[in-house]
Amino acid sequence: MEDDAEGKRKKNFLRALAARFRRRKSWLVSRFITKTTGPSAGSEDAHKQPWEVCEGQFTQAQWEQFEEYVRSDEFQVNRIYIYLIVNLVMKALYIGIHLNRFTNPVLCM
Repeated sequence: MEDDAEGKRKKNFLRALAARFRRRKSWLVSRFITKTTGPSAGSEDAHKQPWEVCEGQFTQAQWEQFEEYVRSDEFQVNRIYIYLIVNLVMKALYIGIHLNRFTNPVLCM
């Protein structure tokens, strides 16, 4: 039983770590590539490069490779595909919830 609890903790930890990694990547893209978000007013990091802001996490060469990938057609196609799938799933869930409300007598009360 303790093994199962340890496995759950590890799974939850890895899930949280993956979520933080995705948020960080999204922040990097929106701040330095698409420039949809900017630095805070009066921030010391306002004029720094991404590899300077995230010192020790990646090098300039790694950043350039990442930026090239984000600007690639392959990335854009995957991004659009994921956006469409997520929207279809959300709409299906929304429709399913509303249909269930009318077909399930318990939910109609």
